[in-house]
Order: sequence, then C-alpha cells, then structure tokens
Amino acid sequence: MTRSIPDARIREEAADWFARLNARTVSVGDLEAFRAWRATPAHRDAYAAVEAAWARGGELRDDPEIQAALAEAVVRPHRGPRFPMRGVAVAAGVAALALVGAGGWWLQTRPVTYSTETGERRLVRLEDGSEVHLDTATRLMARLRDGRRDLVLVSGQALFSVAHDPARPFTVRAGDVNVVALGTRFDVRREGEAVRVTLLDGGVSVKAEGSRAGDWRLAPGQRIVAGGPAASGQVRGPVRVDVRAAVAWTEGRLEFDGVALSEAIAEVNRYETRPLRLAAGVDADLPISGVFDAGHGPAFAEAAAQLHGLRVRISPEEIRLEPGSG
Repeated sequence: MTRSIPDARIREEAADWFARLNARTVSVGDLEAFRAWRATPAHRDAYAAVEAAWARGGELRDDPEIQAALAEAVVRPHRGPRFPMRGVAVAAGVAALALVGAGGWWLQTRPVTYSTETGERRLVRLEDGSEVHLDTATRLMARLRDGRRDLVLVSGQALFSVAHDPARPFTVRAGDVNVVALGTRFDVRREGEAVRVTLLDGGVSVKAEGSRAGDWRLAPGQRIVAGGPAASGQVRGPVRVDVRAAVAWTEGRLEFDGVALSEAIAEVNRYETRPLRLAAGVDADLPISGVFDAGHGPAFAEAAAQLHGLRVRISPEEIRLEPGSG
C-alpha cells in the first residue's frame, strides 16, 4: 500500500510538533494535543517523514542559518506545567529537524538573514511591505509565510515599521521574549539575555517566558525590559521614555540627558572598533548630556574631556579618558 504525500500545511505542522516536543521544556498540554493530532493517519505519516528527514539531513544540520536558529528554537509561547528534556544534544537536534522539515521543505522556507557589522546601519524592506532599521552589530532572521510573519532578533537592535495585516500577526522573538504586533512601530534591543522593547506607535503585546505577569500590553511611548542576569523571566517596566531620543540611532545620533559617563561610553562603544575606556581616577558617574554622532568616538571623548576637565589619550588600541593635569 502506497502512502500519500502530506500536503505543505501538514508537513509544517509536523515539523512544528517536533520542535515543540523536543525543545528545552515541554508542557503536559502540548503532549495531550500532540497525541490527538497524531491520531490522524496523514499526520502520523508526516511526522514519520520529518523523523526520516533528520536521519538523512547531516549536511543541513551544519548550515549556518540552521545553527543560528537553533539558539531560538520555535517562536511560540509556552503554557502549562513543564518538564526538562533529558539531553541538550537531543533538544538541539530536533530543533534543527523542525527547520529541516520533510524532504527539501526547509530549503524552500528557510528564513532570510539580515545583518550589520560594527558601526553599520541598514534599512531592510520585507516582502510584506514592512520596514526594519538594523542598528550596529545586529543579526535578524525573517520567515514570512501564509498566516505567519516570524522574525528572530539574534543580537543587536532593530526598529520595526510593520505593514498592517490582521490575518498575519507579526512576531519578533529575542531570547525568551516574544513581541506580537499587527500594524505598528516598535524598537527591540537585545544584549545577551536582556531584551528591551520600546513602542513608538500602535500597540504590541510582550511576553517573557518564565514571567508570572502574563502578557504586557504597551502604549505608545512606553518601554519594558525583560530578562537579563538578575533573573529569568524578570520584567521591569513599563516606563515612559522620550520616543525621539529612543530612535535617534536610526539617523546616526546618540542623545544623552544626564547619563552617567560610563553608561554613555558603553553606548558609544557599540559603534566603535576602537573602544573608549576610563582610566583609574575618572569618576564613572560624571553626567553627560548632548547629541553626538554615532561612530565618532574621538569627538565624543573630546567633548566629555572639555566638559569635565579630563584628558584624551588616543592609541591604535583604544581611546582613553584620563584625569586632567590639574
């Protein structure tokens, strides 16, 4: 008896189920739903095809796009009780399998990757009409399909201007944080496990895995910070912010209003290949206010030196702010 070939929708569901069941955590509700889904013969065949695809997908497992996506696994919220997988290697393997899919399905639906180097900015226009501004040292993966627009911010910062399409929610995942929007403008910045979301126009919902607060719904001009070294799932905010200053980076500007010198230098260094550093004896909490050009570290250093009576020492390795001569 010849088995029928599953259609694209069922293949996609099978791949998604594989990722759900073999990610780092799996909910009891997912297990029950999967058993019901797999009871259909066509679904069972599609699931078996996904398993077989992984067995023969050695070359695709080494694909750099798949490797980047492994860190993100599946763009979806988790609900209900969970229990850990028995092996990290198994989790990584089946997450890749979800991307490989059955046969050559992954090659036809693989995400498009956009990136910038240190000091570079880039404007990207997606197939759906949305626009994305990429900041310095940013990596973004986008996968647009019927019914879904899934993006992963692997690192860096991006400003999203989302084309309105109620039938296809626009989801951005950064670490353990999901941001869902329809037609809106919002900014997402990821530094390690810390994710900062700023809403400019429209509305978004923000969900941090592990947070007991549920979904946060931001209003224009609000910012929320989730994750970070303090605690998984920790959410700080929302707080009001200066929207104009928040998006100044898209025009190559850095705006500071009474910011500590060390914090301002950290921001400046995101655009520099030669870092700024404070020498011993310089107060890291000295306040800095003003508008500076991103990628012009020496100019910032000279301005800070004049403001606080410091001295600038420039070498091929670094730009150092030192105590003044007196």
